[in-house]
Amino acid sequence: ETTQAQEAQEASDIVLRVRTSPGGNLINWYPTNPNTWRETMKEGYRLTRVPLTESGAVAGAESVLQVAMLPQPPAWFNAHQKDLDGLMAPIGSLLYDTTFQFPANDLLDEVTMKYNFIVFETTQFPDIARAAGLGVQDTLALPGVGYRYSVSSPDGSLKASVDLPAGQVYAQAPEDRTVEFVFP
Repeated sequence: ETTQAQEAQEASDIVLRVRTSPGGNLINWYPTNPNTWRETMKEGYRLTRVPLTESGAVAGAESVLQVAMLPQPPAWFNAHQKDLDGLMAPIGSLLYDTTFQFPANDLLDEVTMKYNFIVFETTQFPDIARAAGLGVQDTLALPGVGYRYSVSSPDGSLKASVDLPAGQVYAQAPEDRTVEFVFP
């Protein structure tokens, strides 16, 4: 028997996380389904921000931070292969190299394996999140100001919002959503 919280978690189709950093708020998002991830990579994501009052009410106009955040093109990955001690090279290969093959595996299909490797790394490294089209750094965020960040697919089928109140260092929506990344 599933609980209401489990049903809500299973129904969630995108995770949105934000945390503060010295250079601005780091925002990272990802679909919870590998096939959805593959499809939305082609269209990108829209990211917006609104300032919040101390009580959490909207305190200003919406700012569009990204109109259609897409993964960097293959040439970018070629030029940045050595970034992050060489970790950027396999990310580019997984995204764009059609000859890249995983060993035969009975547990996961190719899209799921790519999703697990790439999306997991975007949750660990902001530079990879930006390169894979799943994250940005809001360098215009003001210290001491709370914000509501919203991300959506162009057709609006995927969307999530998260509030980061002033003084809080991390927020995620849905709060209790975890994705188990599986590696063969």
